[in-house]
Amino acid sequence: MPRLFSAIKIPKNISETLATKQAGIANARYINPSDFHITLGFFGDVNNETAFEIDQALSTTAKQEPFNIKLTGFDIFGVKKPRSLIIKIEKTAPLLELRELQIQKMQSLGIKIDIKKFSPHITLARLNKSKAKDIANYLTYSYFEKPLKFKTKGFSLFSARDSIGGGPYTEEQIYQFNSFISHSSC
Repeated sequence: MPRLFSAIKIPKNISETLATKQAGIANARYINPSDFHITLGFFGDVNNETAFEIDQALSTTAKQEPFNIKLTGFDIFGVKKPRSLIIKIEKTAPLLELRELQIQKMQSLGIKIDIKKFSPHITLARLNKSKAKDIANYLTYSYFEKPLKFKTKGFSLFSARDSIGGGPYTEEQIYQFNSFISHSSC
């Protein structure tokens, strides 16, 4: 059974820049830059028939214009016991609308999807064995010299290792956004 999720893939140039920030925390398990992504929806372990239905439903959600993604800074998940080092992503209307549309489509299929508060991010590292002092120092001194942003032209359906998740991830399907061209009549 494949373990599926939808996500925005991070362009190679942004991934390469983020990879330079993957140092300085002892015992951190850094994510392979080729696996960097922004999760939109996690669908869990599904059978092949359900995977097909998910693919069909997602194809109907790529009906918008490409939009900008802005990386806003470093943070962690897990305040008392840090578990992940992340890059926060600015919440924009197009990003939130895409996620909401995907939630609606999955719910109409009867697929349980986590609808808790959406915190768009890119995971840089798992921190389960890292010391709080190392993490705090990293967050104090890590920043972007110039803002990082990119235009996303679509999203993908990914699979993770069966029943356990984690990378490496396989890009199963790519959904390109529609390109809307404005024509003015004179």
